[in-house]
Amino acid sequence: MNEGRTTREGSQGRGSIITAGLAAALVLTSLLCALAFAESASRSPQTPSGGPPPSSPPAASPPPASAGAGHEGDASSAGDEESEEERTPETPGESITQLVAKDYMVAPNDTAEGDRYFVGSNTDIEGTIEGDFFAFSKGISIPGRVSGDVNSLANNISISGNVDDDARVLAQELMVRGKVAGDLIALAGEIDVVKGAKVGGRTLAFASNVTLDGEFRQAMNVGGGVVNFGGHAFSNVKVESDALTFTDDARIDGNLTYTAREELSSLTGERAKRLVGGHITFVPKKPAEKKSILTRLVWTVWTFIATFIIGSILILVAYRLVRTILATARVETLKSFGFGILGHILVPFVGLILVCICLGLGLATCVTSGGKLPALPLAFLPPGLLVLAAWSVFFYLAKFVVAAALGDTILRRLGRDPSPYMALFVGMVPMWILVSIPILGSFLYFIVIPVFGIGAMLVGLRAHFEKDGASSLADPARTAV
Repeated sequence: MNEGRTTREGSQGRGSIITAGLAAALVLTSLLCALAFAESASRSPQTPSGGPPPSSPPAASPPPASAGAGHEGDASSAGDEESEEERTPETPGESITQLVAKDYMVAPNDTAEGDRYFVGSNTDIEGTIEGDFFAFSKGISIPGRVSGDVNSLANNISISGNVDDDARVLAQELMVRGKVAGDLIALAGEIDVVKGAKVGGRTLAFASNVTLDGEFRQAMNVGGGVVNFGGHAFSNVKVESDALTFTDDARIDGNLTYTAREELSSLTGERAKRLVGGHITFVPKKPAEKKSILTRLVWTVWTFIATFIIGSILILVAYRLVRTILATARVETLKSFGFGILGHILVPFVGLILVCICLGLGLATCVTSGGKLPALPLAFLPPGLLVLAAWSVFFYLAKFVVAAALGDTILRRLGRDPSPYMALFVGMVPMWILVSIPILGSFLYFIVIPVFGIGAMLVGLRAHFEKDGASSLADPARTAV
């Protein structure tokens, strides 16, 4: 056992906060993609393999599966039949992807083959899901087994069974009593990994209150207001918190790096040797720069007014287009999210690929040709830069679209038909407040707002030009003018 030692470092990174934001973005993006796909998949009627089509008359003695399929087509009891379908045995070896509404349950002896996407109130996985599980609900309980990933957004999440791959969760309360074979990535109000629980992969936990009494096989990054560690970590541990405590049963085989307001006196002497097998590094928290309330208030009001003025100018320049974008954002919300995911993730990725191709092939050709500047690889540079520039413009405009769409929705709920100017002003107030919240604000600003805003602009632009084209065909005199 190496002797623990304590050192001070003047600099500290914010890698844990960035990782938390990326984890949250990954969960929400996965859920949005899953829901969009599952909704379209659930519209097609499901019949047993090799069975007769729904329009054909039933046989003299129809099998139970055909009767169940007939009832599934009844729209009046679709929700109840979907829940009943999950309790019936599924075709062996056939992977089925389904969108389930209301409450969802897998009985203790049942196996659901294929990925599951759940949107509703509560879910209880007592049996087995052979695939990934995506959930957006109030409460989630997993006393059974999930063979793939668990991606969930809920109020309360309890994992007392087994997750054979990664678990990525956003929740108010998370409790882990079972085993997570892969990574545990959690952003919550309260996280509790009880004694006896096991995490086979990395652990990234960020919450106001974090209690870690389980077994952790790989590296850990923990951030929170209050962190209580009483488990066994087999690798390095990094902790950033206001209050950090260790129980007598705690054990860290690797190094411990902790960031706190002051150095812990308990991490010295013989107790430190028993607790940590590697080195102990203390990184003091830098005191926050204090600004006067008046300065912050003036800056906030100024940025709010300046943003509203810029948005109003944009509305004035493209008034009809803005009205179309707001209408499509209100009516085709899910489509806007789908196009936004493509526009916010795929488009900059394509631009970077084109730039990298230009630089990589250009450098290689320049070296192999004796210093001559190649022409073909350079042809990829203008398109790549143009794509990145277009994405940057859409990213900047997305906040105006989201604020106006939010304000438009609020005012219409109040029984008014608002102008885009009033919608922009009303929507900027709650959006300004939400973006100011630490961690959540960064997640909203860099992920949610651009995804929905870019998608709404793409869908709105398409609808706007289609409407103009139809008007031109209907009115030839206007086209001639």
